[in-house]
Amino acid sequence: MTLFSRPNSVLAYCLILLISYFLAGCSSDEKKEEPAELEDFSEELSIKRLWRSSVGSGFDDHYLFLQPIYTADYIYAIDFNGELSLFSKADGDDIWEYDLNELVSAGLGFDGENLYYATLNGELVALGLTPAAVLANDKSAEPVKELWRAPLSSEAVAPPQSNGRIVVVQTVDGRVAAFDKNTGASNWVYQSNEPVLSLRGTATPFINEEVTVTGFANGELVQLDNTTGTPFWQHSVALPQGRTELERLVDIDGKVGFLDRTLYSVAYQGNMQAIDLYSGQELWSKSGSSYVQVEQDFALVYIAASNGDVIALDRITRSEAWVQPALKYRRLTPVISFGSVVAVGDFEGYLHFLSKSDGRFVGRVRVDSDGLRVPMHVDGSTLYVFGNGGTLAAYSIE
Repeated sequence: MTLFSRPNSVLAYCLILLISYFLAGCSSDEKKEEPAELEDFSEELSIKRLWRSSVGSGFDDHYLFLQPIYTADYIYAIDFNGELSLFSKADGDDIWEYDLNELVSAGLGFDGENLYYATLNGELVALGLTPAAVLANDKSAEPVKELWRAPLSSEAVAPPQSNGRIVVVQTVDGRVAAFDKNTGASNWVYQSNEPVLSLRGTATPFINEEVTVTGFANGELVQLDNTTGTPFWQHSVALPQGRTELERLVDIDGKVGFLDRTLYSVAYQGNMQAIDLYSGQELWSKSGSSYVQVEQDFALVYIAASNGDVIALDRITRSEAWVQPALKYRRLTPVISFGSVVAVGDFEGYLHFLSKSDGRFVGRVRVDSDGLRVPMHVDGSTLYVFGNGGTLAAYSIE
């Protein structure tokens, strides 16, 4: 975990406070900060790597979250240096590569027609796809064309989101801005009250036809009208407590989860909550701390806690189904549900498979020695993983 002070400049990297990956560093027991050593276990799964490809230089040692876009047949991926690539989901074949010739801080977003990304110097860019270059694999044709670019108030590190009419992007200075999907014209800007310090990252907004919901570094979850940007409701997922700025950190990062008209959100040093999408009413709350998004299926809610515990909660009773404590301080990715198991990655690039029934380890593979950070993707019986070093891979389990 990285902290930074709120910047006035879009070049937020200049003000990042490289204090530690975990605020547990402020604890009096420094031994607990050390990442747990991986323990041996009896493997119960046969994990098969279906294919492996590479996306440029990946994050190039920057603390970024450049997660790919997965469509029915293709994967769009981008690296820090602006190398945009298209891969086949079936076999990982590199269909085309296109150099955007600029540094990228956030991406990718996709609405079925256009791709969106944010540049390191604070701009939102929309790209139109060239169908012939994609479908016919015409290497001589440019696969994308720039449609528009719009200035942002600061750096964006979470992928832009679109509902097909507007594009919403959240920046590290606590603003959410909406742009017209076709022209890039500014529709509205919402400004939150941001603390002096926050985690290195922002929430990824949830968006549908009518509203946008997102969380902020002050621990608030806000629902905004997509037409005007006016807040419909505001809800505190966590309240700052303590005497120092570090103790009072209650940042909401990761994507706001959604299932059956229920939003799932968690704050660092705060709570995990289920909230009704339309009323903003709290359905339930449980003490917890995480800086990544919540995962849920029809039975359980899963969380990778900030201390490295992997926790499963019953969706209805909120009772703890199980806890796996063996990944302490290994800087975990969001958990993802995958058949009868859940998967979670760590800072050394290991992908851990845990049984949904009791959280025991049933499998493990190493994907990328530079580590894993961004959320993974499941499509049917295939799990797709993107590593910090640019490794893009697909796995199945037997």
